[in-house]
Amino acid sequence: MRNKLSIIFNLFVIFLMPYMIYIIIGDSKVNFSMADIVLVLVGVIFLINIKKFFIQRRWIYLLYFTGLLFSLFLSQYISKFNDDFLHVENSVMFLEMVKTLVVAMYFFTAFMLIKNEKDYKVTLTAISLSSIPVIIIGTLSYTCFLLGKVFFLEPYRIESLRFYGTFEDPNLCAFYFIFIFFISLLNYRCQENKMLRYLMVVISTLSFVVIALTMSRGAWLALFGALVLFLVLNRRSIKKEAIIPVISIFIILALFINMDYYIQKGAITITMINRVQDSISMDAGDLNRVQLMKTAIKMGNDNFLFGVGKGSFP
Repeated sequence: MRNKLSIIFNLFVIFLMPYMIYIIIGDSKVNFSMADIVLVLVGVIFLINIKKFFIQRRWIYLLYFTGLLFSLFLSQYISKFNDDFLHVENSVMFLEMVKTLVVAMYFFTAFMLIKNEKDYKVTLTAISLSSIPVIIIGTLSYTCFLLGKVFFLEPYRIESLRFYGTFEDPNLCAFYFIFIFFISLLNYRCQENKMLRYLMVVISTLSFVVIALTMSRGAWLALFGALVLFLVLNRRSIKKEAIIPVISIFIILALFINMDYYIQKGAITITMINRVQDSISMDAGDLNRVQLMKTAIKMGNDNFLFGVGKGSFP
């Protein structure tokens, strides 16, 4: 009975996680997931089972996250001795510590609720299936925008040709679906149920299309790099059946481009091409990003041990 409740709770967290909105806390914009609401119960379960962490020598994980929290505090405190740094209020640093704590709680949720290989397989399948409502909501919102209609879910209305899904940021949506893309490929390989295997191909293919529609250049680059690395590491174990997802992806993309030119006169495809061309030509926005990256590396090298504190990076 307890194991069934653990599985149900785990699935509940998985399906709620991708529904995100921005909330304002003080002067900070914070990304909030619907699954964050149930983390209080996770904390209770963790406290009930905390003895096991010490008996099974799992205290190292607690030590790791405690170290992350302490490093945020230490960096904020020590950086105040340097007048060259910008500084934010301690409340902002505290908010960053809370965000880190939330990540830790998600980690311990999986750590406590996934107890064996069966739970692990159920979790992987649920992660893929949880993306279906996200795709449906995102597609409806995208369609409403194309038709000039108002989407009924206000947080997920879009104002451009970039796909948002159930996120309020297309880049976050893109990286979520990169995760879904590879998890679904893994499920396709491991699943024994034939219908679920084909469904995983569909999910993986749609994820690829969604990533393209988010028009997140960072996500495109990340996906391309991940695919190249995946092929290199698995070149000897890739089976002929792996051709099916690849062919499906190219067929879907070809159909999408044809529909785009037929219905929208190629508006979406042209926008994608323009974003790629902007990246190659390195416009002012991209040059600023490159300069910020270089500055971040220099700041890290100059303040390697303690950092510069939250908000000290202009």
